[in-house]
Amino acid sequence: MIEKSQLTFKKLALIWWAMAWRGVLAGVVGGAVAGALAGLTAALVGHPELSGPAGQWAGLAATGPIGIWALREALTKPYPGFELMLRQPTEVFSDV
Repeated sequence: MIEKSQLTFKKLALIWWAMAWRGVLAGVVGGAVAGALAGLTAALVGHPELSGPAGQWAGLAATGPIGIWALREALTKPYPGFELMLRQPTEVFSDV
């Protein structure tokens, strides 16, 4: 049987840090790469005035999937003394 434990501040801080540093680092790198590619593409197709906005929107769009990746990595990472898991509820609750 799986033992349930309390979600302490220390455990939450470990989970948050695992997500935060991955999200920031990958977000900066991924956003910069996506932004640079979109800006370069806009310039190469003859619209250099759209390089800035295209790069900004592409960088912004890249952060969503990167944030989801960072969350998944933080939730599936083994932590010292515990791991996270999802389980199906034992009872089905109605909306009544």
